[in-house]
Amino acid sequence: EIKIYFLTNLKVEGSDTRVTMVDTNQFTIPNIDNYFKEEKCDVNRQLFQTSAYRLFYLEKFLKKYNIENVIHFDNDVMLYSNLQKYKDIFAQFDFLITSHFKEEYVFGFSYIKSHKSLTTINQEVARLGNLSTKKLKALIHHDTPHEMRLLSYINKKSEKGIPTFISDVLKIIKSSSSLY
Repeated sequence: EIKIYFLTNLKVEGSDTRVTMVDTNQFTIPNIDNYFKEEKCDVNRQLFQTSAYRLFYLEKFLKKYNIENVIHFDNDVMLYSNLQKYKDIFAQFDFLITSHFKEEYVFGFSYIKSHKSLTTINQEVARLGNLSTKKLKALIHHDTPHEMRLLSYINKKSEKGIPTFISDVLKIIKSSSSLY
């Protein structure tokens, strides 16, 4: 059975009964208000902070509701295939994320085995998110160290690395005769 959850801090009226609304205000997450604090454009600051906070909310949500094997995607992603046929491939990983560029990972579409899959990543995002903007830019080697670049940095420092759909899963899908 497929369940759809929508995590938000807003009150949504008249929502689809097939979608379970989850109020993110119930979760206590790390404070990274320092992250992009010096950004002059309010829209950019809000976007970058919210994108980083998403990681914490996902971890807390999955833990509280004891949910595993999750496909997460942004509201601008459309699915044209039943993902059930890939569940055995996804299950080989703890966490998968979409590669945007070589130096950026984007949550447009991701697989998360359990809340534990995000714990180490989130600890590092919380640490990085509390650095001064100057230190963070120097560490990430970019003037805009948004969460996509933070994830790339974390990947480079990780022993196992963060698998991506492009580099890891597509190789498996292409080589798997059972899917054709």
